[in-house]
Amino acid sequence: MAYNHLAQSDPELAPLLATLASVQDNAPSTKETFAQAREHVDSVMVASARAAYASRTPPKHAVNSADHQIAVDDGQVHIQARSYWPASATNGDPTLPLLVWFHGGGLIFGNIEMDDDLLRILSVDLQLVAVNVEYRLTPEHPWPIPLHDAYAAVKWAATNATTLHADTSKGFLLGGVSGGCLFLPAIAHRALSDPFFAQHGKITGQVLQIPSIVHPDAVPDEYQANFTSLEQNTHAPLLTAKQVREALPLHGAGPPNPEYSVLMRPLEALSGLAPAYIQVCGLDPVRDGGLLYAAHLRAAGVPARVDTYQGAPHGFHVALPETRAARKFDGDVEEGIRWLLSRPESESV
Repeated sequence: MAYNHLAQSDPELAPLLATLASVQDNAPSTKETFAQAREHVDSVMVASARAAYASRTPPKHAVNSADHQIAVDDGQVHIQARSYWPASATNGDPTLPLLVWFHGGGLIFGNIEMDDDLLRILSVDLQLVAVNVEYRLTPEHPWPIPLHDAYAAVKWAATNATTLHADTSKGFLLGGVSGGCLFLPAIAHRALSDPFFAQHGKITGQVLQIPSIVHPDAVPDEYQANFTSLEQNTHAPLLTAKQVREALPLHGAGPPNPEYSVLMRPLEALSGLAPAYIQVCGLDPVRDGGLLYAAHLRAAGVPARVDTYQGAPHGFHVALPETRAARKFDGDVEEGIRWLLSRPESESV
């Protein structure tokens, strides 16, 4: 139980969390249809994110954006994406690193508007190109359809790097929040043996914010003692263990497999994987999946850096953006991306 101490209360956050819990308890538990439930949840998440980042979002003249349609399923379906690049970049001079990003929402909720402001901030602050992907959602599109969408989007971004004002030789990162992180280890592993990436650029880093990447029924024996967060944080604010478990059947993934639950992949299969920067909240039911992924990577010799936030629940940085811990969270991800862009070879912290 090496990670249980991370759930201990934070003096600043603790009194505020009681308010979050009461809001959650009083929220409507059902909607007339699933579509209405998604519309409600998405609107709340987008509004919260916009409010959280409002003071930091760069002015329109400082960052450019463009919407795109990406063909998937052999061109029979198109998914939406949005690219961002700093206005200071010279058009036609592809000198910026590339970050391909996947929103959260447990593969059930969410859209590219959720992280629109965040990616504008990262694009300007870090001078990079970001591509924000709206993959198809479960349960209408069961796993692995969302993964196939994500993989196609990464290839599309690499193929169109020059048009996007990017150069993958400067850095080719995958990033995501919560359920969107589920794609990152699978894509990074696929890319190791896909000749496409030898031509268009090797993936050089993974950015995982509050990742939900481990199926609770697929934790290897050697990690069981350290996988306690789902039980310890059963009634955590913002995300409960019940919500985590209720989401899993909606994914339609069937029995867990290495692309759906990363700890199932043997260590030898991780050799050469892109380094990872991971942010983990201590009062989060999915906390230990992120920490164990870092341990798994390190055991395979892959650099991994982790920042933890004691007493903080899943997504607290959006719900409580003015707290010291939230400001640290936002600053840490920029430092984590800078670390990945430095091409770490052996450092693991």
